[in-house]
Amino acid sequence: MFDQIKFHPHPTDKKGKQAHIDFVDYKMSIVCSSTSYGGDKGFYEIAIFDKDGEFIDLKGITEKNDNVHGWLREHEVVLVIEKMCEITKMDIRLVLLRSAFKETRND
Repeated sequence: MFDQIKFHPHPTDKKGKQAHIDFVDYKMSIVCSSTSYGGDKGFYEIAIFDKDGEFIDLKGITEKNDNVHGWLREHEVVLVIEKMCEITKMDIRLVLLRSAFKETRND
């Protein structure tokens, strides 16, 4: 399932990559770059945003007062997406398909 996530070049790190997953009420950013938590070792970090583009804590996804969850392996990123689908009651196939056509977090 990880291979269905559409990554784009990271805006500030030419070697990095970033994806945005759209859950309608929430957006998730997935980053692997030299400045992301674990990115220099090939791990990913995620962050959740609300409709206004503000970082948020989301129980079961991020820790209180820690909006970015780093050092994630590919299968752990998929688990987070699955958990977000449970929270939002959205089908993971639809979420990934919709997100494949988004270019930026604000689309």
